[in-house]
Amino acid sequence: MDGNTQIGFESKVFAALAYLVLFLGLIGILVDIIGYLLVKQRYAKFHSGQALLMGLVLTIVGLIVEVTFFGEFINSPFAIPMITTYSFYNIISGFPFVMGIIYIVCALLALGGKEFRIPVIANFLSK
Repeated sequence: MDGNTQIGFESKVFAALAYLVLFLGLIGILVDIIGYLLVKQRYAKFHSGQALLMGLVLTIVGLIVEVTFFGEFINSPFAIPMITTYSFYNIISGFPFVMGIIYIVCALLALGGKEFRIPVIANFLSK
């Protein structure tokens, strides 16, 4: 569990970073895809995959929140930033704040060496 990953980070640090890069929106998801494909250690790979799926789910939920509560999707001047879930309307809803809390808690648990499982996401990852 404490071994180094293929790219030189300690497994726990890499696992924590997998959650923290999600603050970057789609760029973070792309970083997690690359990390998931490159890392060999089971602990870091598990958390990288779990962070990737969680980022995808929360991005989709953020899009649904914006469209449902704030209406316009295509006609919005914020249509491009909305893809990262940090658009003006979405920030007003408080959803990115909740996402940030989730990312930080997951990163701290991963840094502590706990292989916690997010209920539906981890089950999907195990298949």
